[in-house]
Amino acid sequence: SRADLAEAVNLWLYEQTGKTFTMDANQVGKYERGENRWPHRHYRQALCAVLDTDTEGALGFFPSRRSPGMATRSESRSDEAAGGELGELVPPLSAFLHELPDSVVERGRIDDCDVDVVACVLDAVTASDRQFGGQRVQQFAQSFLHRVVGPCLRADGKDPVLRRISMVGTAFALRVSSMAWDGDDDALCRRLLADAASMACRGDDVSVTAWVLARRGAYELARGRPDRAVALTEGAAGMVRRLSPGCGAFILAKHALACSSIGDRHATFRMVGQALDAAARDETGAEPSWMGVYGVGHVRHDAARCYANLGLGPQTVS
Repeated sequence: SRADLAEAVNLWLYEQTGKTFTMDANQVGKYERGENRWPHRHYRQALCAVLDTDTEGALGFFPSRRSPGMATRSESRSDEAAGGELGELVPPLSAFLHELPDSVVERGRIDDCDVDVVACVLDAVTASDRQFGGQRVQQFAQSFLHRVVGPCLRADGKDPVLRRISMVGTAFALRVSSMAWDGDDDALCRRLLADAASMACRGDDVSVTAWVLARRGAYELARGRPDRAVALTEGAAGMVRRLSPGCGAFILAKHALACSSIGDRHATFRMVGQALDAAARDETGAEPSWMGVYGVGHVRHDAARCYANLGLGPQTVS
């Protein structure tokens, strides 16, 4: 019966790991009906052993776009290795930390499904960072970047897939660098910014390259090196003609900030004007995915910071 099978699986896992697992008849029913097509690795191994088969496919288990390594709530809680702090926020995603790298290493290749998983986790990490602050998930994000994104970047694949993973990996590295920045971990922040720059070059996307340069400029500005900030953001601003309006506005605002930090009023006013014009322009095309974090409010806020740097109180207030 389903209950007998669940009991046998739990017993096999206890004998192998010394840990208690909680598969039940209801869970077995979900496997039979195809509601969970890719259980956690521990359960797949146990089912293969108990049912005496060498292949997971013989049991009807195949990774899908929705659930490569997805675990149920009870699975995530019973498996200490799959838990982690992020597991409380987005339980199904916690299993990806352990499942995806094994799959990528075994195949030696990545496909769009793998990139979708990384992008999904990035969305969850970003949402948690913005709502609760980076410290809540920083350890998970760093581990995911090292154990999952790293193997994906080193794997083979079709050119479009490799470009996608490079862009998603860049965004992931920048997100974790922001967490390190907030936590005053200067060495980690600097290293991740360098990693992001390398990934951006591989991705061959002008908007992502400009984004990384602007973020590196902001880092140098925060560390009291305005000349470096001006040089980096000027390089990003040189790409604006090839960017969408919203993306261009963000980049120009960062260059304006750097210019205002050295007291260059003429360049600051010119960059602020161009940034605000771009932000107000009608959208004629889709913005890059990373722009989902930013908006016209960010541009106006940067403009106010520029005016404050130049001692222009009324303009700052306005």
